[in-house]
Amino acid sequence: MDEFIFEATGEPCKTMVIQRNYLLRAYRERRLNYAKAIEQKLPIGHRAGEAVTKCKLNGLV
Repeated sequence: MDEFIFEATGEPCKTMVIQRNYLLRAYRERRLNYAKAIEQKLPIGHRAGEAVTKCKLNGLV
């Protein structure tokens, strides 16, 4: 991914850096464990995953 960022300029570069940082942070926080999510029959999609996480944190699920 860094190779693409290195070649990009302007807004596309900024966007790629933000997305890379998001993925790295999520990986470090162990939020990218898809096998575990599938095992628990949780939805796997960016918005769906965020919604489920929010509901669990708020005690709604």
